[in-house]
Amino acid sequence: MGLDMYLEARKFVAGWDFKPEEERKLYRTVVEAVGMQDVHDDRFATVSVNVAYWRKANHIHDWFVQNVQGGEDDCKTYDVSREQLKDLAELCERVYKSGDPDLAEELLPTASGFFFGDTQYDEYYFQETERTAKMLGELIAKTGNDVDFYYNSSW
Repeated sequence: MGLDMYLEARKFVAGWDFKPEEERKLYRTVVEAVGMQDVHDDRFATVSVNVAYWRKANHIHDWFVQNVQGGEDDCKTYDVSREQLKDLAELCERVYKSGDPDLAEELLPTASGFFFGDTQYDEYYFQETERTAKMLGELIAKTGNDVDFYYNSSW
């Protein structure tokens, strides 16, 4: 029990004849993976992968609540733009590289909540902030503009 946070990447693929062979091949791979080998190529699929997970990183969660969810902490799924992920990655990098609890509190404050974890600006806070910066930076660099991102949490 506690704050669990997920970032999901989704990609649309189709087997239509007018699509590039690479995408049609990807589509065939996806449908075969779910046991649908005999599906006609006039269908499409959305591939969904969990690409990030945090546990009780309440400062990261609060950033999503304030900057993506319009202040609503309701455990729903929200679209996250690549630009928002870049902003969070850059903010996390600035905070963890500073190592300054006062700057951390100003730029990326902790948030209390039902089993949200510690609200101290301690080693765990800075480790999660660094991990987030690196994870998101790598994710942005490795995914194309045809990938959509979604954030949700549970507590």
